[in-house]
Amino acid sequence: MINSSNFTQPLLKWKWLPHSECSDLRAGLSELCASLPPAVTREEQIEWAVDEGADFIVGETFDHCGEAALAAQVVKEYGKGVPAVITLASHLTKTSDGKPCTIDGVEFNETLRQLEAAGADVIGFNCTRGPGPLMTLVENALQAGIKGQVHLH
Repeated sequence: MINSSNFTQPLLKWKWLPHSECSDLRAGLSELCASLPPAVTREEQIEWAVDEGADFIVGETFDHCGEAALAAQVVKEYGKGVPAVITLASHLTKTSDGKPCTIDGVEFNETLRQLEAAGADVIGFNCTRGPGPLMTLVENALQAGIKGQVHLH
């Protein structure tokens, strides 16, 4: 179990945009972007954090299942064994049968299963909603048999 008293370095947090959104953004700001240095990759950020002693890597506030799973995979591949902590934003989006889901329509418990399969060590939800709705999501995950560490952030 991760114990916060063992942390020796500041935590690294970041938010990724899907490549398609970055491309759209860059297209609209092409003049400005042309003057900027090349972007640092996610992989480089993770490697730098680990090399500087990060205890774990946090990818937070994801609202798309695929983006969150990609974050877990990249941390596992480039993180040299540090735990991947991946949290979801819990918007008011629902599936056609009324279950809470990510913006891309994947029911939350299925998203949590996909994050576990992608290698996330700790999974959970961010404070995009109040404690009541978030606790309901965690209780639903536990009742659904999600085996990983499910937390609120």
